Amino acid sequence: MDRVEKGFGTRLKELRKKNGLSQSEFAEKLGVDEKYISRLETATSTPSFAMIIKISNVLRVEPYVLFKFDHMKSKMELIEIIIEKLNKAAESDVQLIYKMVECVAD
Repeated sequence: MDRVEKGFGTRLKELRKKNGLSQSEFAEKLGVDEKYISRLETATSTPSFAMIIKISNVLRVEPYVLFKFDHMKSKMELIEIIIEKLNKAAESDVQLIYKMVECVAD
């Protein structure tokens, strides 16, 4: 299973729930079978471009939002990104971030 397909499925489910729609209600609005929604969300099926447009219209988001799943990164991926950014930051910024982390982690 491709990372994009899995991320798309997870994001689709997240946005569907955010809109207060069950799989059945969502399927009805799209004019598809409820099982198709389940297959999209579990990444066992991929939507056509036309379906991506329909989905974005029903969810009232731009199509690119369906593929925006950076917030779904693993803990280790996030730590690596943070370290990379900290290495590029000014010392004063690192000190400030350290203080913020201390407040959150306690």
